[in-house]
Amino acid sequence: MILQKEIYIFKKMTDKMLASYTTMGQSFARNGNFMTPEAKKFTGFEKNPKIGILLFNLIFKRIVKKNFERIAQEWGCTEPLDRKPY
Repeated sequence: MILQKEIYIFKKMTDKMLASYTTMGQSFARNGNFMTPEAKKFTGFEKNPKIGILLFNLIFKRIVKKNFERIAQEWGCTEPLDRKPY
């Protein structure tokens, strides 16, 4: 019983993710090209929420900084990476 429910949830989730691609395939089959307004909407810019962008930048910067510090330690760097000797 549980397995059937998991399969149903997975199918529902994948159908939702692939619905826009299915629609574009049907549009191409009808028109023979992707020069329709719905295709332009589909291929338009991706809009992300500002909080998502801020969180991504914060996390990314921390990960990059930690990796640079780790690599610098492996290379034998003893000074801080943000040191300005001038």
